[in-house]
Amino acid sequence: MVRKYRAAFTLVELLVVFSIIVILSGVLLPAVQSSREAARLTSCRSNVSQLAKGMVQYEAFHSAFPSGGWSPQWLGMAERPSDSSQPGGWAFGVLPYIEEMGVRNIVVNVPAGGATAAYAKLVTAPLPMFSCPSRRGSQTLALSSTSFQGGAVTLSKATRSDFAMNSGTVGSCPDLALYAPAAAAAAATANKSKSVSICQGGFSKGSTVKVTIAGLGGEIDRDDEDDDDHESDDDREGCKDDDSSGSWSLSSFLSWACGKSRSSSCDRSDDGDDHEGKDDDRDGGRDDDDDKGSTVTRLGSCDSCAQPVEAMMSHPKNIAEGDSWRKMSIADKLTKLPDMGVPDVQNGMSGRMCRLQAASVRDGLSNTYLIGEKCVAADTYYRGTDKGDCGSMMAGYSSDTARWGMTPPARDAKGVSNPQAFGSGHPGGWNVVYADGMVRTVSFDIDTTLHGQLSCRNDGKGMPPQ
Repeated sequence: MVRKYRAAFTLVELLVVFSIIVILSGVLLPAVQSSREAARLTSCRSNVSQLAKGMVQYEAFHSAFPSGGWSPQWLGMAERPSDSSQPGGWAFGVLPYIEEMGVRNIVVNVPAGGATAAYAKLVTAPLPMFSCPSRRGSQTLALSSTSFQGGAVTLSKATRSDFAMNSGTVGSCPDLALYAPAAAAAAATANKSKSVSICQGGFSKGSTVKVTIAGLGGEIDRDDEDDDDHESDDDREGCKDDDSSGSWSLSSFLSWACGKSRSSSCDRSDDGDDHEGKDDDRDGGRDDDDDKGSTVTRLGSCDSCAQPVEAMMSHPKNIAEGDSWRKMSIADKLTKLPDMGVPDVQNGMSGRMCRLQAASVRDGLSNTYLIGEKCVAADTYYRGTDKGDCGSMMAGYSSDTARWGMTPPARDAKGVSNPQAFGSGHPGGWNVVYADGMVRTVSFDIDTTLHGQLSCRNDGKGMPPQ
């Protein structure tokens, strides 16, 4: 009798098959993941492109770009004009121009006693256009600060934005030389004995000392020997501060600063500020400045230079106080505000209580960042605890809604919070839109000097990387 055996795999054959499967998986999975990331990158570019179109339409209608708002403790108010009197930031301002008027209308004609409910609905509204798929979808996360509108509204959660408006290279510690005219005016007031902090010798290796307002002039003279380049009054332009009054209004100050900044204005890291300056040594990284032995003196403590701007920012207690602040001259802010008006003196496309006109972008709209992806610690995507990702996108000026070019762009990493920097979760670069509406994906390895120049609106340098 002949036995029939059932066909089967041998152990060796099975091992060969499994090995082939493992090898194919190792080859195909990275390709699949790369394809998915390419799709996410394209979707992200599309979102920021739509935001850019909305910003361009806003500028065409208002003859200025959206205001940076007042502070992270103030949300947008639909009944107030879209100028420096608007407490909310750029995201709130652009809503009608990206077909999200319904979201803005949530806080129109809010009944007495209904403010908290209305604002809770506003800040938690899903807005996919403000998110990047490589990081997360439109997420509603817990807030680190829950008090808004002068304490009248308490909220617990808000939707986050993965994009921020370019605020330049000034940040929280401006070059003291920029305050020369304001210091001179303030020295003649009753507040001339007020004590302020200055950082001498560069923020990482410098020392913080206290001087009076009357003594600032001497510090400026000691720190700046070639400051004879002043622009004529006819050339002054800057924030469209519709109601500014008094000597050295914000627009006059910012324009004067364009001809005042010294060695590294917009492409520096540890010095310089608002603007067209002399063509001396320029650096993009903050630490490089100290390595060269810079003695640039900065307004504020040395510690403040490494901190996000909201760490030293003052907040209006109510609408009346906010309106009085935005009408102050820089000299008044220097003497009367705890933050000395530093958040208002920025050289990008956004600042506190500042609505910038296109004519003030002297480098050209095609040479200046407008909106870019922001760097966020990768392990906080779904917690909302990163220092630059812990507030509402509908709120005013802070590192949640603005970023700066004095530090290089960075890829998101676990445990690394970089609340001043642009960046993304993409492996190869980050998406940025220029003020003319052009969208580009820029490498993390972009030259730091060029990055700073593209962040500054009027240093006379910087061409977008091709």
